[in-house]
Amino acid sequence: MGLVALLALSLLLMAGLAFEARRSERLHRGAVDKMLGDLVASAAWTYRLAISEALGNEISPALYPVTRWVRQEQARILPALSVLRDNAESTAVCRDRKQNAARFYFRYLPTDSSMTFLGPEPDSSAKSLLVNRLRVNAMMREIDAFFLIRYRDSPIGPRGLVFGFRRAPGGELVAVYGFETCSGASSGKFLAAAATSRLLLPTSLVGATVNDSVLSVVAIYGLTQDTIYRSPIQYRSPYTAVDTTWAGKKGLAIYVTLRSEVATRILRDTVPRSRLPILLGLLVLAAAGLLVTIAALNREQALTAARSDFVASVSHELRTPLAQILLFAETLDLGRAPAEDDRNFAVRVILRETRRLIHLVENVLHFAVGRRGTLLVQRKEMPIAPLVYDIAEGFTPLAAERGASLELDLDDDIVAEVDEGAFRQILLNLLDNALKFGPRGQTVTVGLSQSADVIRLYVDDQGAGVRMEDRHRIWDPFVRADPDTNRAPGSGMGLAVVRDLVKLHQGRAYVEGAPGRGARVVIELPKRATS
Repeated sequence: MGLVALLALSLLLMAGLAFEARRSERLHRGAVDKMLGDLVASAAWTYRLAISEALGNEISPALYPVTRWVRQEQARILPALSVLRDNAESTAVCRDRKQNAARFYFRYLPTDSSMTFLGPEPDSSAKSLLVNRLRVNAMMREIDAFFLIRYRDSPIGPRGLVFGFRRAPGGELVAVYGFETCSGASSGKFLAAAATSRLLLPTSLVGATVNDSVLSVVAIYGLTQDTIYRSPIQYRSPYTAVDTTWAGKKGLAIYVTLRSEVATRILRDTVPRSRLPILLGLLVLAAAGLLVTIAALNREQALTAARSDFVASVSHELRTPLAQILLFAETLDLGRAPAEDDRNFAVRVILRETRRLIHLVENVLHFAVGRRGTLLVQRKEMPIAPLVYDIAEGFTPLAAERGASLELDLDDDIVAEVDEGAFRQILLNLLDNALKFGPRGQTVTVGLSQSADVIRLYVDDQGAGVRMEDRHRIWDPFVRADPDTNRAPGSGMGLAVVRDLVKLHQGRAYVEGAPGRGARVVIELPKRATS
């Protein structure tokens, strides 16, 4: 028990160390996770600044003549649309000439929602949509020019808007100038430029590498939920941050995702190497050692008890036939049986008890050899029914002593390859088992039948039967089904020997209910040996 206590103490110590290592690792991991989240958020913010710069560089020069700041008295003098057209003619040009030719320029006055067009004028539905979009965006004061991607679909493809605000010095909106072009004319250009114009993560963490190899970017216009830019390579990772060009759902939402492999490498390089696997391994070893020790102690106690029961049972079974043999041998030696019938009876008793003794010794020998794994069988082809008749005839005196009778139901035509000695031991053990666990005066039935390639031997008793939960246990050595209520004598190894011999014949043994009552022990053996 001192070893068990030592192992239990080791188990508790390992558990405490493993818990502390896990807690420390989680704290480090949480700090690094937060750092990675902040880094990705910083990358999204940096990208938003780059977009603002790229947008300004791309669009503001085109709108500058009509939206530039002027003095109060000049703010309401509205430039003609031809000024915008002449200045922006080479801005946001479509690759498709048809789409580029469909471009129009407009001026919107928020005071009366009136529109002036230059170029191919849109239909009434497109005009209404344009007015509504401009009215919504005109309420924003944080930006003066931007590109509204895919504000409508048209027969020649999705269309976008480039527009800016002309304001008075006090900030009052005077007019909105802009033009319609194809949806992808300029957005991909300045958003892609923004994604590559500067490094979005510190080189100390990711090295001097391009953004696409460590980050993926998606830009979505919040009002319409249109995706207006997606970096060529997209990554999936829990480290994703979002930033917007302005508050609310009316701006550009920028999603930046850190590549999983990069996050893993940063975690590996940043978080100290955990001692948890080693501690868990030691914990498992300590637990396994404790369980193995307890199991070994329990098994040792069980084996000790089983060994004691076995020795007591075998001693008892040996003593009974030896006492009978000694008694009747002394009777004959001392001449106390002068009558012929008395002498014959004494001889029959000696023969019967000698057979019983031989059967018991054979069981012990088979069991001992089987435990060492050196038990062998030599199979040869023979008729099975005559062998069963011979075994039953020799067992009849033992059955008669216990008030039982044997009944045979045999197929006389069965021929199979078996080891004669092993088969004899199997059947004798089954008959002995039936006598032990059946009542006095019972009829024990032995049956023999065949199928295509299997012979089936069974022995029925008229006892209480075997419970379902015990039918797989009774084949183990020293196991007695329901030992508290079953006081039949025996060593508990008869069926274990049967199972070993049947396995050597490549067969199977099992228990089922006998017709009417009692138990039926069934042995199935192949007719021919297989390699």
